[in-house]
Amino acid sequence: MDGHREQLKFYSDGVDRFIVITVATEENDELQRFRNSCTRYNIPYLVLGLGDDWKSGRAVNGVLLERGGAQKIIYLRDEIKKWKNLRDTIILFTDSYDVMFNGGPEEIIAQFRNMKSPMVFSTEKTCWPDESISEDYPDTESSYKYLNSGGFIGYGDHIIKMVNTDIKIDDDDQRFYTDYFLNSGNEIPEKEPLKEIKQNTYEQHSNGSPFGWMSETYFDDEILKYVSSNYGQHIKMLDIGAGDGKWARVLGSHVRHIDAVEIFEPYIERYNLKELYNNIHLGDFLTYDFKEYDLVVMGDVFEHVTQEQAFNWLTKVRDKVSELIIVVPFEYLQDWDGVYENVYGHHHQPDLTPMNMLERYPMLRLVRWTDMPSTSNEGTGFGWYSWKETDQTINKNIKLDYKQTIFQTLNESLDDVQLNMLEGKLSNLSSKSTPLVIHANGPSYIKDYLWEINDTMLGLNLYKKEINEINDKSVLLNVILDRPVNDTNQVFDQIRYLDYPKKNIFINIIYGDHIHEYKIKKFIEEFGDEYIGVDMTFENDGQSIRRDLALKKGSLSKMDYTLIMDCNYIFRNRKSLQRLLGEDKKIITPMIVSEGTEWVNFFFSVDSSGYLVQKEEQEKIKTYGTQGIWSVGSTSGVWLIDNSIIDRIQNAYSKNIRKFNEDDYDMAFSYTVREIGYFIYLTNKSYFGGII
Repeated sequence: MDGHREQLKFYSDGVDRFIVITVATEENDELQRFRNSCTRYNIPYLVLGLGDDWKSGRAVNGVLLERGGAQKIIYLRDEIKKWKNLRDTIILFTDSYDVMFNGGPEEIIAQFRNMKSPMVFSTEKTCWPDESISEDYPDTESSYKYLNSGGFIGYGDHIIKMVNTDIKIDDDDQRFYTDYFLNSGNEIPEKEPLKEIKQNTYEQHSNGSPFGWMSETYFDDEILKYVSSNYGQHIKMLDIGAGDGKWARVLGSHVRHIDAVEIFEPYIERYNLKELYNNIHLGDFLTYDFKEYDLVVMGDVFEHVTQEQAFNWLTKVRDKVSELIIVVPFEYLQDWDGVYENVYGHHHQPDLTPMNMLERYPMLRLVRWTDMPSTSNEGTGFGWYSWKETDQTINKNIKLDYKQTIFQTLNESLDDVQLNMLEGKLSNLSSKSTPLVIHANGPSYIKDYLWEINDTMLGLNLYKKEINEINDKSVLLNVILDRPVNDTNQVFDQIRYLDYPKKNIFINIIYGDHIHEYKIKKFIEEFGDEYIGVDMTFENDGQSIRRDLALKKGSLSKMDYTLIMDCNYIFRNRKSLQRLLGEDKKIITPMIVSEGTEWVNFFFSVDSSGYLVQKEEQEKIKTYGTQGIWSVGSTSGVWLIDNSIIDRIQNAYSKNIRKFNEDDYDMAFSYTVREIGYFIYLTNKSYFGGII
């Protein structure tokens, strides 16, 4: 399942590199919209799976209708297993067919780092695919409570650890990631004894003493592994009781910002602590009033203060510290008062044991311990303690984006969001955030909303191509003579007066009443030589069949575009073809009005049953109050179609006609092409014409 693989490109901010990875097995308008969104914000992306068969659950246009989706995990796993330097690679994995970006790499990276977690998952308001596990999630005030697998971001080494497992292709990806979040906590088993004394093998300071001579090295490797597995490199760490800088030596290979508190001033110069730490605070940690740290490490410090002092300090800083690592010696007497140079080295809690630590400090939990004494054969062991979590089953390797700062899911959330029409940015009103990845998860009306806003979000300009670039495109212009008109000559006259090179137009006239034959033949006789050619076809099998003949003709031709036009629609703007071609859309309709009435040839959206829905936005477009290109639910009368897709939409007028009436061939066409995966665009940037 390698599929088509695009060339790897990364964004780099000088610290990490960044890329978006998505999965799509087929080309369609949704995927092109995703690409256009990436292009707008200069986001490097990689599409996996193009050209492959989708085998991971029943889907329509990339939207899963049942459990499945593990094929996406397999693609991601097999791809990044080939990569080097995953540790410094930030990967944003997302769906593609219903996703647009709302910001660029710099903003995404900044928000990700602000989350202070190696992996962040999108959230949503519904618990899919298993409502029964909703109570297993941690409590939050946010209504976006549940993990959504359609978007997550993290460092590559953490992501590969998560996905590097055997998984069946028909498994559900959201359930896989949910289980990883809820049931794969990184807790080290309590009271797992170490069986041998670990020797200090660190290099020496310039004064001849080895790093870590003041404390034992039993848990150094394990703590480094724990911190590396559970925290990103951009966290803010505090080392309390820096001593000779051992923890900067141990954890500095992963954590990039480490501050320190040291009470004994001579150590700062003696061990070059200013070179090892970002900032040094000289003083007592009990009175050091810091604002916030992600991680605080206290190695062989806790025993140097009284039980009351230690308890009060833990209570004071509980909300300022995300993670606390405390290493203490057990039953270790050290009476240094007035004896040694460092007068602060006295042990005020020499009676600590694995259990009385928990009794004295119930907010702590025992992570790991050993009954081995120190290398000088003192004490009865050492213990590693941390905060006691309220729910230890939650994987601390992952944070959920409760405030929609990176990811915005739209299912059941349309009332939460607002589009800024001037900036093309979507914001969340409840969280007052500007999410950077917009995911239209959910039913068809949610997907339709993304259609409605996609052009505004893409910041499209008036005309994408110069006129002289457009005039060389060949157009098969189909006129369907089956609507009532008073004067057939008027139909042909408006075509003749179009200001488009006739040498690039082939006219195909399809009619259902022999009464038109005289005037058709007369038009061909007088003006046919001006065009590439003119064909005429009689078909009395119905309106939808006549328009399907035009699609078939377009498929067989070697033209660039096919225009299908009801005979009662008239172009009055001589540049109409240039205006339509210049928008470079797969399917586009000009807005046509019926003078003197409120009628217009489009509906803004369609509900899940296929019925047309009026919207306030429709009134703005009808009156040219808002000009632009719009993804709409249904159009009628005129369709310009890029022939690169015409084979895929054959019989689109008749395929679903039974859902409607024979006269509703336009609605049937719109329904079918949207079902296949293409947008129907409407432009009101110019006045095009009217109805006769």
